[in-house]
Amino acid sequence: MLCLIDALVAPRMDPHAARGLGYRHQVEGLDTSHPDYAVHRGWPRVRFNLVHFFTFWTVWPDVRGQGLSGLLGSDGNSASSNLLGHFGGSAALSIAGLCIAPSRTAVASCGTAVNVFHEFVAEGQYVDPSFIDLWLDQLGLFTALALSAGIGMWRRRAAVHRLTWQA
Repeated sequence: MLCLIDALVAPRMDPHAARGLGYRHQVEGLDTSHPDYAVHRGWPRVRFNLVHFFTFWTVWPDVRGQGLSGLLGSDGNSASSNLLGHFGGSAALSIAGLCIAPSRTAVASCGTAVNVFHEFVAEGQYVDPSFIDLWLDQLGLFTALALSAGIGMWRRRAAVHRLTWQA
């Protein structure tokens, strides 16, 4: 349900996309001879993005000399917006998911699927998937999972120590 809402709402949140327009490709290494390369908006653009799935995950943006803030803002959004929105948002949603379904495997799978859907389909209708958004979402997810695992280990150790003290 969240993915469907995302696919309908994301294009309306971007002023350029809300006017029915799309952005030109910004990522190097894309197949310019692909029939959907010239499409800037709609489902053919999504298909093009999915065909180049690994390119979007592996081609670093050219931010030489701009440092970490240049990398974090490489998609045109501010570094703070990306850190709060993607890293922080992903971590918060993952923690909420762990409260609902304590299976880290299920939360990792669902979180990754939502990340891919958001970047490649919802926003992918009008803009290239963002390298930094993809990775910040995954890092937020992994941070929440690591925190959950650490808390679980701490609870198990505390329970063992309580048992040895009572004995």
